[in-house]
Amino acid sequence: QTVHSILGTGGYWAYTYIFTPHGPSDVNDYGLEPGNGGFGLTTVQAKLDVPVSDKFSFQGVAAWFQSNEDVAIGADQTSSDIGTEFGVQFTAKVGKNMNFEFGGAIANLGDAGKVVFQGTDDSTVNEIFGRLQLEF
Repeated sequence: QTVHSILGTGGYWAYTYIFTPHGPSDVNDYGLEPGNGGFGLTTVQAKLDVPVSDKFSFQGVAAWFQSNEDVAIGADQTSSDIGTEFGVQFTAKVGKNMNFEFGGAIANLGDAGKVVFQGTDDSTVNEIFGRLQLEF
């Protein structure tokens, strides 16, 4: 067990938008935490931040998630493939401590991800988001 799983929080440990919470106002779609519910987790993530101007920036992210232990996906089948995610976010500074963030993400669920997060055969999850955020 990790502190994240004991407290029931995902924390802000990852760059992604769908598998993990991305910030304090995020809805935390799947709530994947570093311990992966006791199964362990291997992940590779990349983030690119591009300042376009003093008031506008762009962020792109990519991530791959793998369970350290196989998850039962059928009668005699197991998988450790949780999935991949790609996302973009645009940030516009609208005040000294206020930002408007908007973007989108797509998660491709692996066999383990389909079972753990949805229980369906849907292999793709899309998200479009926007938020006005006051930060201090």
